[in-house]
Amino acid sequence: MKIKLSDDNTLGPTPHGLVWEYIKRRPSSKHLDYGTREGTFLKHLFATQKITEGYGLDLNPDAILMGGQSHQKANVNLSTIRKGEPLPHEDNTFDSISMIGVLEHIHDQDRILAELYRVLKQHGYLYVLVPGKHIFSFLDMGNLKFVFPKIHKFYVERKYSKDFYNEHFIQCKNGLFGDIEVEKMWHQHFDALELKKIIRGAGFKILEMDGIGYFRRIFINLKYFMPPNIKVILERFIQLDAMKFGKSEILVIAKK
Repeated sequence: MKIKLSDDNTLGPTPHGLVWEYIKRRPSSKHLDYGTREGTFLKHLFATQKITEGYGLDLNPDAILMGGQSHQKANVNLSTIRKGEPLPHEDNTFDSISMIGVLEHIHDQDRILAELYRVLKQHGYLYVLVPGKHIFSFLDMGNLKFVFPKIHKFYVERKYSKDFYNEHFIQCKNGLFGDIEVEKMWHQHFDALELKKIIRGAGFKILEMDGIGYFRRIFINLKYFMPPNIKVILERFIQLDAMKFGKSEILVIAKK
């Protein structure tokens, strides 16, 4: 991680904490979080006065419902969108846009980035964070469902239910296999040159790049199986790794 974390960064050395730190440099009036899920990051941006209006979009209606419109601040709004349709906003609407851990789930990345370019104001800022492609990328647990489908099915049906598995991984509600578009069927990792090429292709100007971690996936995978006292120790290693290195998750800051 190149940037130094501020004392008031309560998200810490995490992917969202890294993006928050860069948005802090350029507080925004109207901000869009694409792939917002429950809108947690938007709420934090608003609570820390980094934005004055927040809009969150997501393909997953369950996540938007869980975000709870009734619990949102009056100027933080969450909406469900449909895959393949234009974003429900006018041209040049937003001062800034974030896309954190989302681009790697999308099949037609060029179309989505073109839409984000359209709704971003001239001289507005785009923050895109994705998994970095490096030696430990193969440890991404998000791809286990593709590598070991039977084990994944067994696990999901017992943790949730057969109906849940059928709805999210057979019927593929909203065109998603879990949280990844069915046309893609893989949790993609990017190297820096590849990511910059995609973003520049949509018309954006790259300003700077940053990242967190190197051994992050090792520690996260171990943490998943460990007892609470060991998880605390591993979390400390995750934080130290995040501040020291910048390969596991990479961030591009771009401008229209």
